Amino acid sequence: MTSLFGEAQLFQIPPVQRPEDPAQAYLIVGADFRQAGRVAEAELVLGEAARRFPGNAAVAIAHADLAQALGDPDEVLRRWQTVRSLAPHVADAWLAPGSILLRQLKRLEEADALLAEGVRNCPDHADLALEFAWCAAVREDRAAAAQRYDAVRHRFPHLP
Repeated sequence: MTSLFGEAQLFQIPPVQRPEDPAQAYLIVGADFRQAGRVAEAELVLGEAARRFPGNAAVAIAHADLAQALGDPDEVLRRWQTVRSLAPHVADAWLAPGSILLRQLKRLEEADALLAEGVRNCPDHADLALEFAWCAAVREDRAAAAQRYDAVRHRFPHLP
């Protein structure tokens, strides 16, 4: 890991900007690598952060989000499960894996159950409610889809 940080001269955090929270430094370096298109290096940094700070929700979120760029849906689902255990009121912890289950893996019943729990945990998140309604439509449950879309229209009247 030392050589990776040694190589990261372009991503070095100036001393006056170094955060007091050591996990935050990992997040900054990981984000810099990702933004530069260096996903493998970002994975090393954020993976190390996840190991060093297993209870840190921000680290878990960044690590889970990065997994989507790696293209392994099972790993993405595993990492978002970690986020849900640390921060159940973070909508992306439900929305991201729900979308993967629904759209990529076609595991419709599992997606529906996950999104239902997400809507209960994050009732103010419009995109999550819409994905839950869309899931019923994909499952061809017209009654549930109509009910869910109606609930979205009532809960979020500002949506078109």
